[in-house]
Amino acid sequence: MASEVQQVSEQAIDEIEELLRELAVLAQSDVSSNHFHGDLLSRTVQSLAALAGAIWLIDGDSGDVLIETEQNLSAVLDSEAQSAQHQQLLMWSTQQSEPRAILPQSNSPVTNPTDCLLLLAPITVDDRTVGVIEVFQRSEASPAAQAGFLRFLTAISELASDYQRHDQLRSFKDRAESWGQFEQFSEQIHQDLDLDGTAFRVANDGRVLVDCERLSVGLIHAGRRAKILAVSGLDIVDRRSNSVRRLEQLIKQVIRGGEPLWYFDQAAELAPQIQKPLDAYLDESKARLLAVLPLYRTSRNTGSKEAFAAIVIERFERVQADDLFRQRAESVRRQSELALANAVQYSSLPMLWLVNLLARLKWYTRLRQLPRTLFVLAVISAIIWAAVFVKTDFVIEGYGELQPEIQREIFAPHDGIVSELPAVHSLDVSQNETLIQLTNADLAVEYTRVLGEIDVVDQRTTSINTELLGLRQRNDPMSAQRESQLIAEQRELDKKLVSLKKQRDLIDEQRGQLELKSPIDGRVLTWKVAQRLANRPVSRGVSLLKIAKLDGNWLLEIRVADEDIGHVMNARKAIKPDLDVSFVSATNPGVTHYGTILKVANSTQLDDSLGPSVLVTVKIDPTKIKHLRPGASVIPKIHCGQEAIGYVWLRELIEAVQKRILF
Repeated sequence: MASEVQQVSEQAIDEIEELLRELAVLAQSDVSSNHFHGDLLSRTVQSLAALAGAIWLIDGDSGDVLIETEQNLSAVLDSEAQSAQHQQLLMWSTQQSEPRAILPQSNSPVTNPTDCLLLLAPITVDDRTVGVIEVFQRSEASPAAQAGFLRFLTAISELASDYQRHDQLRSFKDRAESWGQFEQFSEQIHQDLDLDGTAFRVANDGRVLVDCERLSVGLIHAGRRAKILAVSGLDIVDRRSNSVRRLEQLIKQVIRGGEPLWYFDQAAELAPQIQKPLDAYLDESKARLLAVLPLYRTSRNTGSKEAFAAIVIERFERVQADDLFRQRAESVRRQSELALANAVQYSSLPMLWLVNLLARLKWYTRLRQLPRTLFVLAVISAIIWAAVFVKTDFVIEGYGELQPEIQREIFAPHDGIVSELPAVHSLDVSQNETLIQLTNADLAVEYTRVLGEIDVVDQRTTSINTELLGLRQRNDPMSAQRESQLIAEQRELDKKLVSLKKQRDLIDEQRGQLELKSPIDGRVLTWKVAQRLANRPVSRGVSLLKIAKLDGNWLLEIRVADEDIGHVMNARKAIKPDLDVSFVSATNPGVTHYGTILKVANSTQLDDSLGPSVLVTVKIDPTKIKHLRPGASVIPKIHCGQEAIGYVWLRELIEAVQKRILF
């Protein structure tokens, strides 16, 4: 029996030693304070089979004893009176240097308001108490067991003290590294007074210091309008994007509120004027942590502090914001505040652009360089004068095709199958010449049905007439009623016969439409007619053939880009409606042909190669063009008068600047 007890005791000692080794390793790691103290308390309470426990830390600024972590504390402190007396007990324990055991409901040396044996062990660093470990044990423990509990709790408090020393050392190390980083950051953002450059360095260098995924810098203009100056990781900020516009609205509302904004994933509701733009921006950003920190400067008019900018900090995966993160964010905010305030003040100086220009041109005005400088300026001036005052032809180009003026397309009037196909590609045809014969089984069946019903009606009508003739010859009074019935039936048959004949005529007309004839004298332009149509089913409204009169007038159809058609319309009003057009054939570019504009379409159509374009029809002389082919490609130029040579050469660049930058 004694050996079994000894074996159990040795096993318990081994377990305690293993627990202490694991906690010692944890105390030397870089886990967070909540993680370490939570794990430490959980294992302590479990090892002692205690009822509850808590770890308290002393606030360095106020000196108050604040709870760090607890386990089942509400079960032993269930009233406000007990909590108040317990708080006094904690303040007393912070002044003790050794672990203490306080009996249940004891008043000596201090009041224990609970029915539990209270075990208290201070956490000390350099002979200074920084916290207390508290364990609520069952009251029936023997004095020997109490002594064992205190020895175990002493070891636990020493591990907590080791963690506090390691945490302080890590904090001092981080502060030393941060000091060097912030010193370098301060030098970077104060190296010049360029506003955009300063904002760019604040965004990119500040993001690394704060340890976030994105940092943005916004400036508040007069009238409280916000403008994003820089976003980390971006060379250029697209202020037309939804995310930038919504971020500017959020900054504007936060500045109006006068307080920094800290948002965490699924945070509490905010004021409506901030919640609405915040939700709108989060829909675009998907950030889980967001902070908007205003930057302040002294107002020249009132002398009071006014917000002039803000930095926006974002995290997309990590939501935690510990004290170190907030300290770094505040340090970046303070450093950026002064740098951006100086840059804003410098950029608002009058005639600053002229001062900068003169500073850059100082080297060129030295005596040795002056002749060369004057020569270069003269050349540049001459080029500018020529670009503005020398005129040249202004032409608009497009994509052109030669087409006969008279063209007709033949469409399928009904669904059917092509049964006969006399037409072939390049066949010369005459007006009303049969080109395609369609068959429609439904029309054939319907036509047979109508003819059959007409025949039945005719036979019945003949039978009625014969019967009426016999009744009238008998002169029998009994046959008068039968005669009336036959006359009524005959009238109904006459009406039905009229309807059936109309149906027959209509079907005859539809059957006649199945014979497709040429509407004009001309030539078949459709390619591979037999392969496309022979014995194939076609649907109503489908284009089957195209016929063109090649020996008549020809036109040039030009597709002009929608963005260029305005120049053509203005020239038609200013010069003449029938503007001159020159063009060369793609197969014979050495010969230039001419024509005049006949008409310009009133609507824009989407072209596969040009995009939105407008059709311009040009009248030409076909006798001066050899080898005319429908659809032949040409390279046209519409002459729109004369403009400054600089505008003609740089028109596309000028219009791009007007549309994409100035607009």
